[in-house]
Amino acid sequence: MWSLGVVMYILLAGAHPFDLENRASDQEIERRIREDEPKLKGGAWERVSPEGKALLAQVRSAILLLIGALASAFLTRAVNGLYLP
Repeated sequence: MWSLGVVMYILLAGAHPFDLENRASDQEIERRIREDEPKLKGGAWERVSPEGKALLAQVRSAILLLIGALASAFLTRAVNGLYLP
């Protein structure tokens, strides 16, 4: 899911969401992925349609929902073998 959001960002904005200038080192990109939010204003985003922006927002919401589900107590316990189907 996360990769889908990155690919969509690149297709819509024409740049990597965590390396807009295409100059960051791998270590810097990894830091930005962990600590920063992608920029959704200015530059290339001035040319992206409202529908494109809305689609990316929906994908982001789905990713956050999935992350929340994966972190739920039920799934955490199921993975640890405390719940049996």
